[in-house]
Amino acid sequence: MEIELPEHVASKTARLGVPLAQFASSGVQIALYLVLGVATLALGTGVLVFTVVTLVDPAPNIVFPFRLLVLGPFLLFAGVGMLIKWKRLRGSVVVVFDQGLAQVRGRDCEIMCWDEIRLIRRGKPSGANEFTITKPSRVSLEDDQGREWVFTKALSGLKEFRTLAEERTLPHMLPVALDLLLGGRTLMFGEIGASEEGLTSPHRPLLPWNLIAQIGVEGGVVRVVSTLAKKAHCRVEVYDAPNAHLLLALADQFRRG
Repeated sequence: MEIELPEHVASKTARLGVPLAQFASSGVQIALYLVLGVATLALGTGVLVFTVVTLVDPAPNIVFPFRLLVLGPFLLFAGVGMLIKWKRLRGSVVVVFDQGLAQVRGRDCEIMCWDEIRLIRRGKPSGANEFTITKPSRVSLEDDQGREWVFTKALSGLKEFRTLAEERTLPHMLPVALDLLLGGRTLMFGEIGASEEGLTSPHRPLLPWNLIAQIGVEGGVVRVVSTLAKKAHCRVEVYDAPNAHLLLALADQFRRG
């Protein structure tokens, strides 16, 4: 399917080559943020008005519920937050090219080349309290300048986008990683270390490549299984193992010899 780009986007993305796919914000998510944002604002305003009226003219023999002093402003802030999110999502598009990707919001267009990306993370950090209407799911890209782009379920086709991003960055990351490992270096993927000899992890012995029975991402966890044991040799949250796709590619290369 041919992708038509607005003139201001085409001029800024000319060096990225041919557009391969386009991902827009989810229409359902946009509608939900708008409806819930307006409803939450209305409810917060109602609670705040009720609180002020009750304080100014309290009813006899009724104890004022002081929790309303917190609830009203909380609902107002939550409603404003959802409407800000709605405004950001509306008209937001991500275009994937053979040499990079572009993030378009109205007249604004930012680009990131595949060979500039140093980190891809799946999932969200533990303890993160960001608001989301659906089940939290994230993909974040970080380039060599420290810029980070974060995509959530609000992007329609998030899994397909993540697959494309991992496939397109791997040809740039894998040769460099192989040279480093064959040169005696150890690369760290969070708590998992990869060397020419095999994998390391805290409090576990070195696991040679030829003794890895299975390695993959399951349920948001990078899981490594040894041929010598039924239990997992190590388990790491996928967010805490940056460039998990590179780790899996290295394992495939060394296991095949």
